[in-house]
Amino acid sequence: MHVDRAKPTDDSRFRILTEISQQITSILDIDELLVRVVRLIQRTFDYYHVGIGLIEKDEVVYRVGAGALWDDPNFHFKPSRLKVGSEGLTGWVADTGEPALVSDVSRDPHYVWMQGSLTKSELLVPIKVKGKTIGVLDAQSEHMDDFEETDQELMQAIASQTGIAIENARLFSQTERRAEQFRVLTEVSRHITSILDINELLKRLVRLIQRTFNYYHIEIGLIEDDEIVFQFGAGELWETAGFQALPMRVKMGAEGITGRVAATGKPLIVPDVSKEPSYIPVEGCRTKSELTVPIMVKGQMIGVLDVESDQLDDFDKTDLEVITALANQAGTAIENARLFAETQHLLKETEQRANELAIINSVQQGLASKLDVQSIYDLVGDKFREIFDAQVVMISTYDPQSDTVEHRYAVEYDERVYSLGIHPPGGFRSQIIRTRKPFMLNTDVADEAARLGQPTLPGTITPKSWLGVPIIINAQVVGILSVQNLEKENAFNESDIRLLETFAASMSIALENTRLYEQARHLAVLDERQRLARELHDSVTQSLYGISLYAQAATGNINTSQVEQAAEYIEDIQNTAQESLADMRLLIYELRPPILEKEGLVAALQNRLISVEDRARIKSSLQTNLSGRLPAEVEEGIYQITREALNNIIKHAKAGNVSIRIQQESESILVEITDDGVGFEPEKARCTGCLGLVNMQERAQSQGWQLDIESSLGNGTRIKVEIKQT
Repeated sequence: MHVDRAKPTDDSRFRILTEISQQITSILDIDELLVRVVRLIQRTFDYYHVGIGLIEKDEVVYRVGAGALWDDPNFHFKPSRLKVGSEGLTGWVADTGEPALVSDVSRDPHYVWMQGSLTKSELLVPIKVKGKTIGVLDAQSEHMDDFEETDQELMQAIASQTGIAIENARLFSQTERRAEQFRVLTEVSRHITSILDINELLKRLVRLIQRTFNYYHIEIGLIEDDEIVFQFGAGELWETAGFQALPMRVKMGAEGITGRVAATGKPLIVPDVSKEPSYIPVEGCRTKSELTVPIMVKGQMIGVLDVESDQLDDFDKTDLEVITALANQAGTAIENARLFAETQHLLKETEQRANELAIINSVQQGLASKLDVQSIYDLVGDKFREIFDAQVVMISTYDPQSDTVEHRYAVEYDERVYSLGIHPPGGFRSQIIRTRKPFMLNTDVADEAARLGQPTLPGTITPKSWLGVPIIINAQVVGILSVQNLEKENAFNESDIRLLETFAASMSIALENTRLYEQARHLAVLDERQRLARELHDSVTQSLYGISLYAQAATGNINTSQVEQAAEYIEDIQNTAQESLADMRLLIYELRPPILEKEGLVAALQNRLISVEDRARIKSSLQTNLSGRLPAEVEEGIYQITREALNNIIKHAKAGNVSIRIQQESESILVEITDDGVGFEPEKARCTGCLGLVNMQERAQSQGWQLDIESSLGNGTRIKVEIKQT
């Protein structure tokens, strides 16, 4: 007898939907979520069968269900799989994304009958996420015509809630998976960073990745010329007894998926290798899908990391991100191992030169204190003899005007010094001068010397190996460093060239510094002489001339018995002599006082005020918040500008008081020199070319400082300097 199920009212539908929503929203395991949904629906509506199938690739897979059909021991389709679009009502709904309400399944052409099933009517609705069908919610009844439109609406609402819950669970699962992947990446990095043998590194790396991610097959290939060479792998395929193609070699760009990735430098996911033309099948291999990524180091591809699966379409974007991250770690570890191997190789080859850096440092320190040209040649030449596998060491200068070389240092292994003289360059040295590049000859030196016209000094032996480099200053060859081995061929290599070039560069700097030092010293002496001459002419000479005139006038008055007038002239002589004495003190103090270098700016300015201003009976004060020394060039600049200002005050201001204030702030230093003298008109003074003001302006501009002068007649003068600190 057919008994109708009680149909839910609108209120009960909302209550049922709310209850299901509340019970499933907190479930983050997809399997548990699906079980809870089908049981809630079946228990609430007493359906004969409720099932949920999720789309996996091209199939709808039912793993959970509830009701009499699912609990029937004769129902053996767990999980049951139906092709999307071609099998059953489920396949049709999954394909179209439309619901299906079937009153009599026996009359529907899409229905697929299953053994033991008593289904008479069926309701199926799609489960969608973001407009995409991800599964099917299926409700079945053993009664005919047991579903209505209202049932379909309610079931669709439940399906929508289920879709949201499934998406949340998937996102949570992806988050957990991503966290696990990062943990694995960290573990892989920890395991491989300390391995410096490249073979051990590759072996450990493939095993660690395979064991962690359980790939069917994984391998790493490194690029050698135009091939990828695979020597290490892990997984079922690699461990097969018949798999003996070691090392495997694949042509870049011409063979296999790995060759294609190596040629393009771009990662590649192949969902189905049977449909990939570049795939090379291997006997006994069960690979269905493949993921290959390039291994890059500093923008250059050095190999590929290849993972394979025995399942179709088994790799997604997440796998790509993880494998790419692993490839990056592998690239760094491989580069470290290679660099370590190269370093070990270089250390073995140059064991006898382990002290090169110390010697270079010693030479550079020694050169820094050399201001004599010949001492530079001697220092470098002596060091050559300590470190080079050479019996003859020569350092020559080159004069482009006369096209001649002069040997400034030339010593043979038996301490015999070659005659130092001027010669045409010729041969190997002409080659270096012409090309401005090193010249190395390790074999057939005699033949090449004859061909190039290499000059020989009396009593010398033709070397077996010869190496020379240019000494270059301002793009011009000014000399040549050369070493010779008289006993064996192939005595020199690229590292010797680099070392010799280092010495040549150090010599270039030292020689140029010597030239600039001499030039600067000469110019400084000349400039100081000219400045002192100007000062003597402008001050002391004029004063002495004035004293001479006053003396003549006084003598004339005395002879004519004009004693009172003569006394006035004598008083003028005394005043002028006092002014001359003050000027002389200034000139003596003009030279950089040692106290500036030893004790700093504040001490030097205090000493200046005591030595000059106080003796001139000008009250002075110095205020500052400086707590330490400033850079030497800053102290020198401030001192010289302040000195010029004080000199002007002494000579012209007729001031009774002068103050200096130096204030250090967060981004600048402020300097103020103030007096209460007669003042002047700054623009007029600039036009007349007052040397003190000009010197101050030029010095400030050369340092990039801001200098301002405030003054007017009768109101004293304030000079401000602002120094920006970087």
